[in-house]
Amino acid sequence: MRVVVQYRAGQVPEQEAEANERALWEWVGRLRARPEHEQTIVLGGGRTFSRDDGTPDHEGSPVHEDGPHREGTPDHEGGPQHGGDEYDGDLFGISVLQVDSFDAAADLLRDWPELRYGGRLDVLAELAPGADS
Repeated sequence: MRVVVQYRAGQVPEQEAEANERALWEWVGRLRARPEHEQTIVLGGGRTFSRDDGTPDHEGSPVHEDGPHREGTPDHEGGPQHGGDEYDGDLFGISVLQVDSFDAAADLLRDWPELRYGGRLDVLAELAPGADS
């Protein structure tokens, strides 16, 4: 099975940040050398875009950056707002792995250095075309 791993940051104490960053890069190097590894991308910030054009959501309320449309506020035209907002989430990397099971993925990921600081790994299975969800 093919899985995507999302790496989510923990709370690393400032005095341990440099050592943790070194440990993370060393760990990524070991993962990249594994035959199960297809790709890893380490992320460094970005932008968040959302639809803000007054189009109703699934419940019929127009969706805006600040939530459902409120009476007296103007509708915006177009799709995602140009520029977007500064990304402020905790996702800082992804990997694609070819493994036999979720347990096999867990074995590959169990020594990820960020786990000791409350970091989280989301392991998501690829949905094959035509597969039932």
